[in-house]
Amino acid sequence: RTNAQCVWLFIVNNNHILIFNIEGLFIERKLSKLETFHDGIIDAQVFLKLENTNVKENKTVEIKINIRQTSFIQTETSISYEAATDLAVDSLKTQIKRHKGKVETH
Repeated sequence: RTNAQCVWLFIVNNNHILIFNIEGLFIERKLSKLETFHDGIIDAQVFLKLENTNVKENKTVEIKINIRQTSFIQTETSISYEAATDLAVDSLKTQIKRHKGKVETH
């Protein structure tokens, strides 16, 4: 189990929002790896949206990570939710490392 209290998944579908606690799912496993870069992660919120387009890259993932006194948000669109999650988590990892480096130098 991760230090983060919980990870919530919000699915937006035809103007309806479905909310799930996603412990143990693919996205939660990917997000838990961020804790190796910062031990102050409080929680995470994940929004999945299927864009109504003819383009194959129509699955959007938005992840908000709350860390003590700051938040990080990353949105990515790809051909699958897994691929979009990978892109978003990689970007969040960079943001968290950069933030931690700034905090440690002050």
